[in-house]
Amino acid sequence: MKHRIHEQLARAIEAKNQEARALALEEIKALKKDLLDLEKVLAGKKKHTEMALMDITCGAFEVYKNAALIFQNMEMLEGLQQGREEAKMIDYMERRGARLLKKPEGWHWFSPQGEMVFLGEPDDPMAAGEKLKSLVARKPKTTSRSTRKKSKGGTSPSVSSEAPSPQA
Repeated sequence: MKHRIHEQLARAIEAKNQEARALALEEIKALKKDLLDLEKVLAGKKKHTEMALMDITCGAFEVYKNAALIFQNMEMLEGLQQGREEAKMIDYMERRGARLLKKPEGWHWFSPQGEMVFLGEPDDPMAAGEKLKSLVARKPKTTSRSTRKKSKGGTSPSVSSEAPSPQA
């Protein structure tokens, strides 16, 4: 459910970015045309006609406003992605038994042997999750049981394949 909400929010932000990008590009084209006309008038190649200098100023402000909105949305998307990954990591750590403790402060995990392992600071769940992954990925040391060598024949020397002979 959380995944779908993040997806919908990201799509909505992307749609707003596309709309602002299209408006900014359109305004840049109009601004280029107005600036070229102004350059021709100032260079003396074209006669001075009624030119609205305020259109150039308003056009530049519109480009600024749309570009600022695009950059703000990009930062928001990055924050959303980072928050999503942190939430995934917190879910992973909680599934593995890690807890965020107040004393001692931070992320901790209790190993199957009963040891409490400090994973990381409370404000850095990504580093704590990576440490937990490395701890869980380690194979526990296998204790070797008594090693018995089997005889090559497959039977023990005390058992014979011959039938016992009756002695009278």
